[in-house]
Amino acid sequence: MTKQTVYVEGRRVRVQAKHLLGQGGEAEVFEISRGRALKLFKGPEHPEYAGQPQAQAAAKLRLELHQQKLRNFPRNLPEVVVAPEALAFDRKQTKVVGYTMRKVDGAQALHRFGSRAIRRQGVDDRQVTQLLLDLHDAVKNVHACGVTIGDFNDLNVLVGTGGLALIDADSFQFGSFACPVFSERFLDPLRCELQADQWVTVARANPWSDWYAYACMLMQCLLWVGPYGGIYRPQEAAERCPASLRPARRLTVFHPEVCYPRPARPWTILPDDLCDVLRAWFVDDARGEFPRAPIEQLSWTRCPSCGLEHARARCPGCRPTPAIAKPQNRHQLVARVRFETHGLIVHTQVIHGKLAVVAHVDGDFIRESGRTIMRGELAADLVFAQTPKATWVGRGGRWVCLETPRAALAVAAGRFGSGLVAIGETIYTCQGGVLERCPATDPSMRESVGTIVDGQTGLFAGQTRGLALFCLGRVRGAFLFANGRSGLTEVSGLTLASGQLLQVHVTFGQLHTWLICAWAHRGGITHVCECIDARGQVIAHTKATAGDGSWLGTIGGQAAVADVLFAPTDGGVVRVGSSLVVQRTFPQTAPWVDSASVLQVSQKGLHAVSSHKIIDLSLTTTGASTV
Repeated sequence: MTKQTVYVEGRRVRVQAKHLLGQGGEAEVFEISRGRALKLFKGPEHPEYAGQPQAQAAAKLRLELHQQKLRNFPRNLPEVVVAPEALAFDRKQTKVVGYTMRKVDGAQALHRFGSRAIRRQGVDDRQVTQLLLDLHDAVKNVHACGVTIGDFNDLNVLVGTGGLALIDADSFQFGSFACPVFSERFLDPLRCELQADQWVTVARANPWSDWYAYACMLMQCLLWVGPYGGIYRPQEAAERCPASLRPARRLTVFHPEVCYPRPARPWTILPDDLCDVLRAWFVDDARGEFPRAPIEQLSWTRCPSCGLEHARARCPGCRPTPAIAKPQNRHQLVARVRFETHGLIVHTQVIHGKLAVVAHVDGDFIRESGRTIMRGELAADLVFAQTPKATWVGRGGRWVCLETPRAALAVAAGRFGSGLVAIGETIYTCQGGVLERCPATDPSMRESVGTIVDGQTGLFAGQTRGLALFCLGRVRGAFLFANGRSGLTEVSGLTLASGQLLQVHVTFGQLHTWLICAWAHRGGITHVCECIDARGQVIAHTKATAGDGSWLGTIGGQAAVADVLFAPTDGGVVRVGSSLVVQRTFPQTAPWVDSASVLQVSQKGLHAVSSHKIIDLSLTTTGASTV
């Protein structure tokens, strides 16, 4: 979509792709003025539904439903709900095609708060606990208005600068208007039944199913795993079942034959009363309003011995750090601590083959040398780009160079990827629909590299080249650019996945580029990996279900060198070829690596990055260290 005209309160409103704020499987949201947004439903003619008659029919029915539902939408909902304000009509001003609403500033989906990554950006358990209490209030207040949220999930709960916001209100259930959609990860199994080995929804949403979804979100935010996370590995072959059917048999993470994911926090960090509530809900089908008292009583502390953050009277079990062993044979793993801090490692980057680090320690931001580059509080929206002599820090599209006074840039970026990246001594920026480059210490010497999609392009960078990515529904594209050269190479053969793009990770080897995307579709999350050669051609692609235990089950930690990809898993490091087939596993790295680790590759070898420590990993072979 390039431009579209609708009418709001009798006035013509034109929206453009560059004003897109976000989208899901059913609608797109655009900024139309300061503090105001417009949600437009995708009609059956939308390009995303091309060649999909079932999706086209569903879009038609959805629009027909909204002709009455939006006209009768409740006006008494609490402020936390981003409710419809004014209806948007088609050119004839007879058919409802969307609605306006307030814009949520600084919005991040609650989904981001359910993993270790957000903690590396300074969000602590006390903040998350308060968010969960605020969400508890929100659910209770919505129910008090006689409304059920229905499709309640961690993608339609936003955390903005003004607090929580519940979006996608048009799917709320009230009166005779049922909620027709659901998200599988948050679907109450009491609403479903097995029919011919299929898990089928048979009951309407209700307040108790909202509280079930709340319990799922609480567990994910506090333990970094949902009730049906992990891998079910029964001893008896007859007991095996597809992951999609685990809810039907209540095969939760509390089941003794479910392998608990290593990056997740043990449930023993929670007080017994809250653990008992979670077990009762997910194993014994307890329902009702989720109890608030066990959440209010959470008191977080860090164990001085093992560093474990917990909410119990005493540490539930100090776990010693694995010993750093000396090599004893030709293929002995050598692990050495490269960097360690009691603060947080917030950024790592390889520059000219050397690993650069930014850490936040006692209110100071420091580089790997220990040099302080900035003082201040850590914020989740801070981003960094480093060169050997300069550190750029960005927030909300505004970037400054810490080493060069008055060196600052305002940039535009897409919803995925940065608006500024560094390659060697050069920085690249998105400005006014143009990809520009300049010396890292002198942003006044800018020159054009090529034309990009204005306001919707995110940048990713390696040691010698970068990638510019834009995504507008199923219109997705990417361009490669080489450091020091003008011009862009268009990437051809990209997979067109359906749904909402959640996260992007790009890593660069000397020969290939790996583009990894996380997509949410019908409540599930799928990861898609594509290997791109130097000509910009996709030469291989594969996909996996999020959390399935494979090398692609998590996203964000993979690193590349030459024509191979290294990926962190709970079983250690895995090496993947350009055909996206596993070539070798390194189980001996498991004590220092899990699926939430971030890998980097420098001249010194492979590095495993965690929140507080960087470990060098290598295999000794006749005196040489290599993996």
